[in-house]
Amino acid sequence: MDGLSRPRINNQSPGSANSAESLRQDSDDGNIAGVQSSLLFPQNVKPRSAPILCIDDEPKGLAVRKMLLESQGYEVFTATSGREGLAIFARHRVPAVVLDYAMPEMDGAQVAAALKRIDPSVKILLFSAYVDLPKEELRWVDAYAVKGDHPKAFFAAVQQLLSC
Repeated sequence: MDGLSRPRINNQSPGSANSAESLRQDSDDGNIAGVQSSLLFPQNVKPRSAPILCIDDEPKGLAVRKMLLESQGYEVFTATSGREGLAIFARHRVPAVVLDYAMPEMDGAQVAAALKRIDPSVKILLFSAYVDLPKEELRWVDAYAVKGDHPKAFFAAVQQLLSC
């Protein structure tokens, strides 16, 4: 980390001011992660059955993933640290977690191990900018995806994770 103070994303429940709707309104050019926002936000999205917890210390990336998942009807909880994510997971036993690898205090491998100790059936997608992580860092995760890929690849990874 660079030592700078970063704003935190509030852990608001889905449908709150931090929802996809409010983030969609904040997009001034109509593009999100290089994709025309109208393609990502269908008008009548049916809610999906699986809530998802996203854990990442980078607020902007976390907000984009939350918005993308909500646009597909997922209920999304967010956390900006491993400890916060574990606390949310203790309250809301979600079936799937999208987890960043490089975070201060607890890295993604440590968080994944702690999540699996709480609930061995939880599905974990490690979502990282690191392309070549050692196998021992991946032993607690069910899937791995690289940050920076097209949102369609992210959706495919989430759908595959939930179908396991």
